Amino acid sequence: MIHKLIQYSIRERDIETVKKAITELLDGVRRNEPHTRYEVYRVRGTDSFIHFMCFPDEQAEQIHRTASYTQQFIGVVYPLCTDKPTFTDLYKIEGMTGGEYE
Repeated sequence: MIHKLIQYSIRERDIETVKKAITELLDGVRRNEPHTRYEVYRVRGTDSFIHFMCFPDEQAEQIHRTASYTQQFIGVVYPLCTDKPTFTDLYKIEGMTGGEYE
């Protein structure tokens, strides 16, 4: 599995535009990437967002990167960012789901 984290901040006035773009992005992921885990969070009390993604392999990540819905999201949101988004590759050590270790 490939795990990624993306963080970015925007201006308060752009919140609704970004939330709409996130909804459209996730609609595309749901329809076209059945094995991708994609979660988006807003940091409480801020205008910062975090996207957490898990791809089954490099091919799935590449499909996501080049998908029209991803490119549309980038075209709408990235120009609204107060700083360039940061990308972090994560390496899972251990985890739990519902009390069971993965």
